[in-house]
Amino acid sequence: MIKLNSRKRTCPKKLIAALVRRYHEKRLEAVKGITLGALLRRMNPYVLLSNGVSTARELVEGFLDSHLMLSDASRWARSFLEPLFEAVSGAIPAGRRGVDYVRDAGPVYTVYSLKSGPMVLNADQRQKQGEFFRESRQSWMSTGNQNGREHRHVLGCAYGSINSGPTRGRDFYTRSGQAFWEEATGDRAFFLKLADMIGHAHYPHKAAFDEARALAVSKLVRGLIKEGYCSEDGRLIWPKIIERNSRDRRTPTPGTSIEAGPAHPEPNPDSVKPDTREKFLERKRKNNRAYRARRKQRELHAAQGAA
Repeated sequence: MIKLNSRKRTCPKKLIAALVRRYHEKRLEAVKGITLGALLRRMNPYVLLSNGVSTARELVEGFLDSHLMLSDASRWARSFLEPLFEAVSGAIPAGRRGVDYVRDAGPVYTVYSLKSGPMVLNADQRQKQGEFFRESRQSWMSTGNQNGREHRHVLGCAYGSINSGPTRGRDFYTRSGQAFWEEATGDRAFFLKLADMIGHAHYPHKAAFDEARALAVSKLVRGLIKEGYCSEDGRLIWPKIIERNSRDRRTPTPGTSIEAGPAHPEPNPDSVKPDTREKFLERKRKNNRAYRARRKQRELHAAQGAA
């Protein structure tokens, strides 16, 4: 873990450069790890059709961009935000469920949960986050080290402008953007300095990423052509793609219908373990006797009605 002098709480360019490099390494791994099977399995073909996607290159580039966008926030938080916050704030990992860091600053004991932005949590997730903070407070109270100190819960967000205190239904602070970085570093202008340092640090890695992305696009386009999901000129064959993506796997062959079977099909006696075979056969005999009894009762009622 990269460390800073906690007394100065400064953030040299070397630290930012190292963290940006780590983030791009993870991003490169994600691009290189995309397979044709993952593309065909995870994409929403109906959205792509609605957007007018018609060529293999459009499909692949759109999927890669959306896939990276969805995962970049969590990847950036793990590889960049969390180690940077630890370095500049003097906080230490919490080691507890649902919270990331704790900072013991004399009269105030602060527990942090870090997110890339303030809008990543929906209402249910915010409620769950409150439960994690309450568990953390109970754990802290059980240690007997309170000594009259304040216990604070903070949802810290790297960007945004939502800053609020505890409410009746939510007993934690939200600190975003400038306010979050000021609390971490004591520097009110740190959020602008951070942007400037990131902007300079990413240039050496952009070319490598663009090259890896271009190679991934070419590989996936070739795969689509080879597997017959598009023509030689790159035009997509949507029926085949949708069949691979959404066909009911219970169907033995494409185009056949599925007859509704029993909710809990009866197993083959030969597949039952030896120690349960006798129990299985006995249960089957009882079920057969009950069925015959019910059928006989129905026949008797039918005969009485006919008479």
